[in-house]
Amino acid sequence: LFAYQADTRLHPASNTKVVTTAAALVTLGPTFAFRTDLFAEGLAEGKAKTLYLQGRGDPRLYSDQLWKLLDEARFEGLRKITGDLVVDDRYFTERYEAPGYESKPNDDASYRAPNGALNLDLNAVAVTLLPGDKVGARPVVRVRRARDYFVIENTATTTRRGRERLGLSAKRTEDGRTKLVVSGRIPKRHPGVTVRRRVDHPALYAGYAAKQMLEEMGIQVAGKVRVGKVPGKGARRLARHYSQPVGRQVLDV
Repeated sequence: LFAYQADTRLHPASNTKVVTTAAALVTLGPTFAFRTDLFAEGLAEGKAKTLYLQGRGDPRLYSDQLWKLLDEARFEGLRKITGDLVVDDRYFTERYEAPGYESKPNDDASYRAPNGALNLDLNAVAVTLLPGDKVGARPVVRVRRARDYFVIENTATTTRRGRERLGLSAKRTEDGRTKLVVSGRIPKRHPGVTVRRRVDHPALYAGYAAKQMLEEMGIQVAGKVRVGKVPGKGARRLARHYSQPVGRQVLDV
């Protein structure tokens, strides 16, 4: 009945989620649940050669759920990983951003977070900035989860008085981690500020968070966090987490 600039090519906007939600409900169904698995290779006497964290698209996996998944592995007897912690997100493509995102390459806002098969905490991090212990010192930069995933570049200063003028940007490093660049100033008596920023590699972020949680549980990870795949044979599943069904998740869109 009516068309206005119907053939004009535009960047995707927030209303794209309506089409995505409808496609998910039709294709997957409202009762479908995403799963996240934990596998161990070479597990014997509490020691595993390699631990695998595999995601299959859960968009709302949170830290407390990841902790419970890892705690199930501890209940199964896991006490040490002698090799690496491997994250497997091959269920989706290697592209973490939808078409059109490259139009704002320097936008690190948390609501523009990338998306993959393995996600954690909406792929964003809360960064708290506090004044240093004395005038002239660097402010304190705190991240609660996946501390080793972040590279901190801090040139800010703690001042005796004045107004807070801090800047925080997030940039991708060559190895896929996220560099947090802090600049500006903050007065000594300031209560601090908390800012949310996107992470650049969802799977690596989840992997580093898992490594930190395991070590907090007393489970040592001798190797590194890396991207890989769960082997077809020789890997034993230790734990599985199911998301809320799609019909419930879309209510929060």
